[in-house]
Amino acid sequence: MWCSLRDYLKSHEFNPLFVEALEETGASDTHRWKRSNPAIKAAPHALELLGDIWNNAEIFRQGLFSPYVTNDKKTWDMPRTIRKIYEMFGKPSNFYPEQLDVSFDFVPRMCEKTMCSVCLLGGGIKGVCHQKEKLLCPVPLYSCGYKHRCNMETCRFKDDLINGFCKSSIFTL
Repeated sequence: MWCSLRDYLKSHEFNPLFVEALEETGASDTHRWKRSNPAIKAAPHALELLGDIWNNAEIFRQGLFSPYVTNDKKTWDMPRTIRKIYEMFGKPSNFYPEQLDVSFDFVPRMCEKTMCSVCLLGGGIKGVCHQKEKLLCPVPLYSCGYKHRCNMETCRFKDDLINGFCKSSIFTL
């Protein structure tokens, strides 16, 4: 359900189809569901993290979440856990829980291969970040396989602010 709702609200491709389907059913005020509606732009803060199995990978959950949330279950209710962490950090405006859906790409590349020394949540990205405008940013490319152009003005990685956040990190090379 969360995947569908996320895609209907955020996707350039699916949102118009969703709005059109609502119109075909005779629903009123279908314009409020369009991506261009400012209320829809705020909607992701209400979306929960999906029930992704990668979020329960032991090395990921033990290092990243256990220092902040007490829960010794073998599998966590990650949507609630992430929501609790989100609220603990004061609901930051540039982050919302559903964004942690990257774990299915992140965990196999970083956690399972114990890449802690170059992880943005572990040893930090100083040895990875090149800070060269318009080149591919190595942090999301290395961590998740995501292609993103480096933009030094808007870069959130360059300051390496969240290194050491994961407490099971192995910092040696």
